[in-house]
Amino acid sequence: MARYFKFDWLTFMVYHVNMKEVLKLLDLSDYLSDFLANVTEMDRDYETVEVFNFNGVRIDFSNQFLYLDDPRKETIFDKQFPKMRVDISGSGLDFLRSQGFDVNSFIRQLPKYENIKVNRVDWAFDFVNADEDYLDLIANEIRNLQIAGCLTPGSRLKTLNTNRNYIYDLQEGCDKQILYIGATRSERKLRIYDKYLQYVQDGIIKKEIPEFKDDPIVKSWLRVELQTRHAFASSFLKTVSATDNFYENAWSWIAENYTIMNDFDLHIMYGFEKLFSYVGKAPIILNENYKYVPVLEQVDNSIEKNLTTLAFYFLRFGFDALADKIYDKVHWILFEEHDPRAKRVRRALAIRISRDLAENRISLKDYVMYDLLQGFSSEVIV
Repeated sequence: MARYFKFDWLTFMVYHVNMKEVLKLLDLSDYLSDFLANVTEMDRDYETVEVFNFNGVRIDFSNQFLYLDDPRKETIFDKQFPKMRVDISGSGLDFLRSQGFDVNSFIRQLPKYENIKVNRVDWAFDFVNADEDYLDLIANEIRNLQIAGCLTPGSRLKTLNTNRNYIYDLQEGCDKQILYIGATRSERKLRIYDKYLQYVQDGIIKKEIPEFKDDPIVKSWLRVELQTRHAFASSFLKTVSATDNFYENAWSWIAENYTIMNDFDLHIMYGFEKLFSYVGKAPIILNENYKYVPVLEQVDNSIEKNLTTLAFYFLRFGFDALADKIYDKVHWILFEEHDPRAKRVRRALAIRISRDLAENRISLKDYVMYDLLQGFSSEVIV
């Protein structure tokens, strides 16, 4: 059994900069066109925001700062905005790691920037192939206390070492087992859940299980995730990041603040005692080795995600109808000149094709549909 750590979500506000400076901060300057090809509008907090989203890295700003500028033109990246929001999901942080970006050092340095305000940081600790099912131990005890009438859904869990009592929510089903400790809108909340169920259910693999350094074969996977928000996210990050073993500091803080008491007999809940004592002796391994996913593999993954839709259309209308629909869409992407969306998709397609050419050392003539691609404007093939 090994214990791993990784940052699993990051959100921050950055003030008085332009998009190019933000991308440079994240070492993503080479992906400017990818962000430009993936811009949408959405409503948030009674205002319209422009959202640039690529591989889990999202940058947005208020539409009111645009004036007459077009967010789909490259000149928008040179425009300085009063503030921008950067939201990077777990998959986005993995993408940054795959590019060789030092996510840990970057996040730890964020409190030192005067023009950056940290809004959210999720700290994820993964227990792979553990000797015992700690979440089952905790869930069984909570269920027994509920049956005995000592706990109700509205009750609070008492802690051993602090004066804080936490709202809890135990969710269980065929594809999930999650314990939330803390209010939904709290500045800090602990989430303990069976991560393995996201990948395997009833012995069937739903999606490929990631590899871990010391655990090439994953048989069980428990995640303990501290979700921090707003002012606490920044202060906690600054406090625990003072030393190189910042993840050990974070885990010690979790153990100190979330050791839960059994209010019936005033003892530590057995599952928490096992989780925070025995497991605490295992060294923490930084889970930051991610490989770049080649273009063709990315495409295969996308097909897998939409397999049900493709299978339905094929079974309902046949292969020819499916091929005709795909051909019509491809023709629209390649030759439509008046629809701005077609132009954005065309640029994204050009980028993907150019990367495929470089990765596999081939030319456009190796494409089966080369005749169709001859109509593809040469200026967008980079």
